Amino acid sequence: MINETQQSEKDNKYSQRTQISLSPNIRNQIEKRRKISGESLSAYVRKAVSERVKLEETSNTEKMRAINDFVGAGEKTKNLNWSSDKKIIDWQRALRMDT
Repeated sequence: MINETQQSEKDNKYSQRTQISLSPNIRNQIEKRRKISGESLSAYVRKAVSERVKLEETSNTEKMRAINDFVGAGEKTKNLNWSSDKKIIDWQRALRMDT
């Protein structure tokens, strides 16, 4: 199955037009970099947006991995103390007594 980022990379139909405002400083920075690459301004901006979307997807994946690895997010069968509701309550009480 193809994700949105992969689909975006294969999409070469630029039918949705938009207008953005750039500060003179940002525009100058872009101009310096795109002269080296030979890209048009629109190609440069599309690539920048695509890279940010990829970064955010990766960040979300990493956050979900951390959540799933967090104590209590695991499957009940992986911890003997979580095999029943009563055992969970007893385990929580024991943990709280240690603090």
